[in-house]
Amino acid sequence: MAYVPFQDGENLQHVVEPAIGRLYMVQPSEEERYYLRTLLTCMKGATGFDYLKTVNEYLCTSFKEACICLGLLQDDTE
Repeated sequence: MAYVPFQDGENLQHVVEPAIGRLYMVQPSEEERYYLRTLLTCMKGATGFDYLKTVNEYLCTSFKEACICLGLLQDDTE
């Protein structure tokens, strides 16, 4: 939620921006679900699954691959 000033600078307009309301806890053993949650918490403005899996105009085959390409994981065992 944000307040944006009108052109006259005196009044404030209430603007609601779309946002994720709640993300449930996911264990790393749930693999793709865990990597999806990781991407959702790190990337802003996601519009779909393909958006989340795209890194530098390359469409990764999985959420795990996208996390690795973005450097969100320290190594493959994480």
